Amino acid sequence: MQRTALLLAALGLSACPRASGPPPVQPVQGSTATLAAERATEGTIQDRLVTDDAQLVIFYASEQKGSLEPCGCPKEPRGSIPRLQAYLDASIAANPETPWVLLNAGYFLDDAIGLGGELRADVPLSNRWMVHGLAEQGSWTAINPGYVDLPGIVELGQAFPALPLVSANIRARSEDVAPIQPWLKVQAGELTLGITGITTPGVSFVPTPQYAVEQPGPALEVVLDQMRGQVDLVVLLAFQTIDEARELAQDHPEISVVVDAFGHHESVPPFTVGEAIWVKSHHQTQRLGELRLWIEDGRVVQALDRKVELDPDIPGDAALTDIMVRAHQEIEQKAKEIWGP
Repeated sequence: MQRTALLLAALGLSACPRASGPPPVQPVQGSTATLAAERATEGTIQDRLVTDDAQLVIFYASEQKGSLEPCGCPKEPRGSIPRLQAYLDASIAANPETPWVLLNAGYFLDDAIGLGGELRADVPLSNRWMVHGLAEQGSWTAINPGYVDLPGIVELGQAFPALPLVSANIRARSEDVAPIQPWLKVQAGELTLGITGITTPGVSFVPTPQYAVEQPGPALEVVLDQMRGQVDLVVLLAFQTIDEARELAQDHPEISVVVDAFGHHESVPPFTVGEAIWVKSHHQTQRLGELRLWIEDGRVVQALDRKVELDPDIPGDAALTDIMVRAHQEIEQKAKEIWGP
C-alpha cells in the first residue's frame, strides 16, 4: 500500500486543485460552420466541464505509445488513461442526454526496437498492459492503428483483445492477427456516424507482412463509397497523413470531421478544409480533445473544440489507476531484469 501511494505521488495523481476556470471561448469563422476554441487548463475536474445543448461530442486522443501513465515530463506529468477516463465520466454525467464517441487517432502502442532489430525486450510487456487497460476501460468507439502500431499488434497475435480497430488502408493478410475493420457504423443518438482512419504507409523497423498498408487516398475513396447513403456524418482519423487527408477532405464534402495526429504540441483552433472541420490531437494526449458539435440537415453548423489539460489536478479513475500501478511495477521489474538495478 505504501509503495502504491508513493508511486501515485510520483506520477502526480493527487494534488490540490486550483480555483480558476477555463479561458473564454474565442470564436473563429469557418467556411461552412461557426467554429470556436477554448482550453480548459486550470481548476478542478468540475471547473473544466462544460454543459450545453450540443448534439454530439467527439472526444479524441492519440499517441500514448504503449503507456497508460502520464508523460515523462518532470515538471508536471500530464496525460494518462486513468485521467482521460475520469474526465470522460464527469463530462457524461454533466451532459447525460448528449451522445458521444471516444476516438484514438493512432500510435497507441510502443514500437521501440532493440539492438537486434526486433521490438525492445520490455516493449511487448508494455503493450500487453496497454491493450489490457484499454479493453478494461471499455470506452473506445474506434481506434485507428498507425503503421507504427502494427509490430505491437502482430506480436500480441491472437492474444490481442477485441478492441475496435478501424482503418481504410490497412488490410490483414493473416487470420492469426487482430482484424481491422475498414469502417465502423456507429449510432450516436439520432445520428449515424461513419468512422474510419488512414495512416501513412511508413516503413517500420520491425517488418509486419501480416498486414498490407495501402495508399490512403484510393483506399479511403472505396470506403466512402461503401458509406454513401448509410451515414449522416463521416469522421476521418488521420495518423501522419496531413497532405493526403487535406486533399481527401477538399475532394469529398461528405467528410465532416478530420482528427489529425502528428505529434502536435501546440493548441491550434479548429479550421475547415473543404466541408470538414479539422482538429489536431495533442501529442501523448497530454490534452484531451473534446469537439462539441451542432448539426442541422446533416451539416455541422457550429463547433466548439476544447483542449482539456490532463494534469495532476485531474484525479484518475480508480480501477484504471490500479491497472496502471500494477503495470508500472511489472514493467519496472522487467527493466531491472534486462538492464540491472
